[in-house]
Formats: sequence, structure tokens, C-alpha cells
Amino acid sequence: MAFANLANKNCQEAIACFKTVLELQSKYLSPNDSNIVRTYNNIGSIYRQLNDYDAALETFTQVTDVEKFVQMNSLEYAKTLNNIGFIYCQQGKLINALHHFQKTLEIQLTFNDIQPEEIAGTYNNIAGIYLRQNKFDLALVNAKKVFEHCPRVHKLLAATYDILAELYSKQNQFDQAINAYSNKIEIMKKTQFINPQELAKTYNNLGMIYNTICNYDMAMKNFEMTLTIEQELFPSNHPTFAITYNNIASVCFAKEDFRKALKYYNKELEIRLLSLDLNCADLMTNYRNLSVVYFKLNKYADAFKMSEMARKTLVEYIPPNDNQLISLYNDLGEMYYLNHKYDIALDNYKQALRIGLKILPADNEELISVYKNIDELYFMSRIIISTDHSSEENCFTSLTYSTIGAIFNEMNNYDKALLYYKNAYHAELKMASPDLDHIETYKNNMNAMKNKTSYFSREKFIQLMYTIYEYLFNAG
Repeated sequence: MAFANLANKNCQEAIACFKTVLELQSKYLSPNDSNIVRTYNNIGSIYRQLNDYDAALETFTQVTDVEKFVQMNSLEYAKTLNNIGFIYCQQGKLINALHHFQKTLEIQLTFNDIQPEEIAGTYNNIAGIYLRQNKFDLALVNAKKVFEHCPRVHKLLAATYDILAELYSKQNQFDQAINAYSNKIEIMKKTQFINPQELAKTYNNLGMIYNTICNYDMAMKNFEMTLTIEQELFPSNHPTFAITYNNIASVCFAKEDFRKALKYYNKELEIRLLSLDLNCADLMTNYRNLSVVYFKLNKYADAFKMSEMARKTLVEYIPPNDNQLISLYNDLGEMYYLNHKYDIALDNYKQALRIGLKILPADNEELISVYKNIDELYFMSRIIISTDHSSEENCFTSLTYSTIGAIFNEMNNYDKALLYYKNAYHAELKMASPDLDHIETYKNNMNAMKNKTSYFSREKFIQLMYTIYEYLFNAG
């Protein structure tokens, strides 16, 4: 009855039947009967199938109540340890999982009549744990053990090749990774044990590797294979398509086929906007990618529209001082600069710095890229630069220093504002043909900051003296 319910996917009814069996076994069988362990394993396996890992773990560990009666090195007990290891693995408790898999292996290796595939499966599990721990050498050793115990054509090898492929990818050994994924697909076809979703994922992983090594034709071929399989599995608005469309679009962009890239980025956008589980970071990236493609196609109005949509998405869903806004405003500035709208470009660069200088040190690489863009704006009007200035490392134009100073002034950080206004003043003096109006402005800014710093120093001194006086007065 229990197995019949299980075959019909009536899992709760199957659990109830197995629990009834367990009650009868406890009444009529001796405590050392392995059938009791087997029933616990059946119940736990159903909970595991339902992804109810807490209930599964509780059921599997019930076996420990009969450990003193059951032979500790029995294969049924080994299966229980393996099941517990799997649950710990799903919960991310890798050390516990590894311990149980290793205990499973110890028991299995004591039996001469055990199926080699069972031992191979345990080695595969251990290899997977070591991979997740980034212990690549140990993962490789255990993966190779799988091949020693498993027939050359067996469905288990697909999982092992997957482990090897990921292992090689993480070590940038892309040829070996490609070979492993290709072998995985071959095994799946030979054993006719094809999970379409797993096959689609494998083609996608191959595409990602080919894209990484700039073999765009092979990347496109594998992404298109992924898309073909997904179209047979899912409705046209399924969120999975957003990832595949993005991958295809990125390859088209790399091949400078911008019209085709635009087509697939728009397809991606349609899926993301329909998704109930909206990921704002992915949506923002989608808008930014569309913006870049439109810009490449000289469709500037559409490019700016997409950038503005990216900005609105970020502002709506993330904190106002998020790092992503820095690069977004910097990118917007670059686009306006290339479109010769220099004032708007500078406004966006300033906004990038307003956010960045609040959360990052002034010499952060991300901010330095903004400084360099402001330098480009400066050089639009001041082409000639002295030898001294051009040779100094990390030395920026007076406009850049002045902009940073103005932002620190807005933040009431007058000491730093004064420092950068001084840098602006000296940078302008080093120009082959200094702008006297700029120099006068920077001098005025420096004086203003000196007045503010001295004012706040006086205020702090008065406040300190008042605190001391109050303390002495209260002390009598």
C-alpha cells in the first residue's frame, strides 16, 4: 500500500502507511531487525523528496535509537548515514555532511559483495562536498575514485563529470571544463537518463565557458541549444528565459551585432517586467545593457531613457548610498560627454561623487575613474598641460579637485574641502597657461573654508570650555 501511494505520488498517504508498518514492526519484530531501519529510511526518503529536510533529518536520526541493537556496520545503517549526509549537505552544513559520507564509505568498504556503484556514489558525494569547500585537490582525488568503481557508461558519471567541470572552471582550466561537460552530455545520451532541465543547464554552462574564452560562435551554439530545450519545457514568459536571452544578447554584443543584441535584451526585459519575483538588480542591469546598445546604434534618446530607467529602478529598490549608483551616474556622465552635453555630464559625475565620497575613501579606484572622466571634461577647454602636471602619478585637474572639494563642503567636512581646493589651486598654477578666473575662484573657496574651519574651531572651543565649567560647577 505504501509503495503504491508512493508510485502515484501520494506522498503523505505513503508516509502514513510506512508509519503504520513501523508500529507493527516495533510490536512483532525483535529490536535488532534491519527491517525497522529500512522503514525509517523509507519515511525519511519521502520527506527528503518533499524537501522537508527537518522532518527527514529527524526521521533518519531515529535510527540512532536502535543503534545498540542493529549491527553498526550494516549496509542499511550505511544508507542511513548517507541520507543524513545528504540532508546536511542541503542545509549547507558541509562538515557534518562530509563526516557522514566518510562514515558511509568506511562501512561500504568492509563489504566484498557490495555493488561498486554504491561505493562510487559515496565517492561522488565526498567529491561534491570538497568542491563546495574549494578543496580542489581532494575533490579531484575523490572524483577519480568514482571512475575506478563505476562502469564506463553509467548515469552516475554525469554527476561526476559535472563536478569535474565546475572544478576545472573555478581553476580557469577551461579546456578540461569543456571536455568534462561534453562527456557529461555524452553519458546522459548513452544511458538515456536525460533530465531536460539538467541538459539545458549543461549547455548553458558550456556557453558561459566559451563566452569567457571569447569563442563566441560556440558560445552562441550552446546558448541556442539551451533556448531550444527551454522552449519545450516552459511557457514563453517563464523567468528562465530572461537568463538565456541575456546570455545570447551578451554574445551578440561581443560580436558587435548590436541590432540582434538589442532584440534579445528587449526580450529579456519583457520577461523581467512580467515576473512576480522581480530582481531589481537584474532589471537595472538589463536597462543599462539596453542603454549601451542604443548608444552603440546612435539612438541617443533611447539610450538616455534606458539609463534613466536604470536609475529609477535603483533609487526605488536600493539604499540611496549604494555603490551601484556610483557606476550608474558615472556611466550616464560618459554618455552625455560623448553626446557633447558637457554640463549634464558634469552634473552626473558630481552626483556619482556625492554618493561615493560618503561611503568610500577618496582614493578608491571606483572614484578615481570618475575623477579621470572629469579631467576629460577639463581638457575639452584646456588642451595644453605642463610637463610637471602630466608626469605626476594620481594627479588630477583643477576641475576634478574643485569638484571633490565642493562635495566635501556640502558634507560639512571643511578640512577635506580646504585640502582639495588647495589641490585645485596648485593644479591650475601648473598649467602651461593658467586660467586666472579659475585661480581666483579657488583662492576664494580656500578662504571660505579657512573661515568655516576657524569658526567651527571657535565653536568647539567654547563648547569645551562650557562643558568644563559645568562639570566644575556641579562638582562644587
